[in-house]
Amino acid sequence: MEQMKMLYRLDVLNNKFSGDLQILVFNNMSSLQFLLLANNFFSGNIEDAWKNKRSLIALDIISNNMISGKIPTWIGSLEGLQYVQTSRNRFAGELPIQVRSLSELKMLDVSLNQLVGEVPSTCFNSPSLAYLYMQKNGRSYTTSVLFI
Repeated sequence: MEQMKMLYRLDVLNNKFSGDLQILVFNNMSSLQFLLLANNFFSGNIEDAWKNKRSLIALDIISNNMISGKIPTWIGSLEGLQYVQTSRNRFAGELPIQVRSLSELKMLDVSLNQLVGEVPSTCFNSPSLAYLYMQKNGRSYTTSVLFI
């Protein structure tokens, strides 16, 4: 896959692919805008090699069920991200405050994980944010988000 420098959309939705996410290497895919890996059986943590994908608009890893670890803090450096879907996995810990840097964010779905802690309203400064899904996380997960 590293030879696909001009690939802008990688869509492997609804297959039965399995294995560690760290085998997915996107280092040379500088044009990648859509990374759609939902409804598979991937496992492991989100690879740090993804942190330089500033061209990403959509990250969809819903329903992989075995993806674990924390949502990485570098997600805030992907300033063009508009759609982030991570529900139905095993993400734990707190939602990184760096999410507030995603000024183009239109949809954030972190539901059905194991997130805990408080989510300050400053995490959601995007004027474009239209959809926010945070339900069914860890027991001590609270939010101070106020919608007007």
